Amino acid sequence: MQLYIGSDHGGYEMKTSLRDYLKDAGHEVTDLGAFSEDSIDYPDIARKVAENEGSLGVLVCGTGIGMQIMANKMPGIRATVATDEHMAEMSRKHNNANVITIGGRTTDDATAKKILEAFLGNDFEADQERHARRVAKMDAQGDQIVPGEAADDDGKCVTCGEAGADDGGAVAPAAEGGVKIAPSILSADFSKVGVEIDAVLKAGAELIHVDVMDGHFVPNITIGVPVVKSLAATVAAPLDVHLMIEDPEKFVEPFAKALGAGSAKGGREISQDYIVVHAEACGGGSVEALKECLELIKSKGIKAGFSVKPGTAIEQYEAALPLSDMVLIMTVEPGFGGQSFMADMMSKVAWLRDKKVASQAGDGALAYEIEVDGGVNEETAKVCVENGADIMVAGSFVFGSEDYAKALASLR
Repeated sequence: MQLYIGSDHGGYEMKTSLRDYLKDAGHEVTDLGAFSEDSIDYPDIARKVAENEGSLGVLVCGTGIGMQIMANKMPGIRATVATDEHMAEMSRKHNNANVITIGGRTTDDATAKKILEAFLGNDFEADQERHARRVAKMDAQGDQIVPGEAADDDGKCVTCGEAGADDGGAVAPAAEGGVKIAPSILSADFSKVGVEIDAVLKAGAELIHVDVMDGHFVPNITIGVPVVKSLAATVAAPLDVHLMIEDPEKFVEPFAKALGAGSAKGGREISQDYIVVHAEACGGGSVEALKECLELIKSKGIKAGFSVKPGTAIEQYEAALPLSDMVLIMTVEPGFGGQSFMADMMSKVAWLRDKKVASQAGDGALAYEIEVDGGVNEETAKVCVENGADIMVAGSFVFGSEDYAKALASLR
């Protein structure tokens, strides 16, 4: 098997060590650069892997994130960031990853070698239908992307746009077509919620789910505008703000201001955030009132979504789908964490998936993401993915685990 390896300035030292390690182990390795610590270019490894079927790529940069983002711009590439052996193993078995990225400044040499051993020592489980379908979806999405060059004409890093800049503590978006995980801070330890959020993001979460409850629409009270404002000023990942409150249209403005109040670390923009309202709470459940609320959210530059309780038919809100960036299907009764998963709600997820797929042939293609919230664990996640879920909210399963990275990986 042909291996390609490369790095930017931040990963040069580790790349050199890993290249020699792989060669000593008998692998056929081509080093595509960088060839000094002064280089800021991203070597075009993803293109090489895409052009040479059956080959694999190894990329090293400061955190591994910038190069993963760059690699996934290339059709046919399924690049993953791995911080431990389990993530590397699952990326091959479940997602047929063909490029792995490692953080030269966040991973020690011994761990990096173990990550590579796990990545190279496992094969894709093509006989598993859900894995095969997921990878086919990834590739179909990737074929629509026009590949770009690795560096601009000035030799600046395409990810950060600065000469010699590192990719810092940014949070990587999921590869196109992959499942995103949004840990719900309702299950976090609020005495150290900032530490908990940093930990799940480092472990690979893509979003942070924020449950806002008013004690009226649901029988529980959680957090409000001040906490969301604090989160917006400190959390690098997109915030998924789920408003389980009456008359949500009255509170769109203050929550929008809260999301935009601070300049978050890592460069998170308000356009990455979501405000999700309950259809039942808008104008007594009126689809027209829901549409007005979604338009109001979008006018603030924020992604708009709506949710329905288990007892609410999703079909009655079909007219709101074109305005939706996300549709959240509750698989428990909203209000409290730790409830059992309602498998019969998967018919709603499948209906949303089929509606979106069918719309792609016409001019009014639907572009919402399908999110599932309630009772998600490593077993129920399989059912969610099989029925078309794009984002899974997990609270107690993640925050109650001893190893956040393994918990998150088991959901994909």
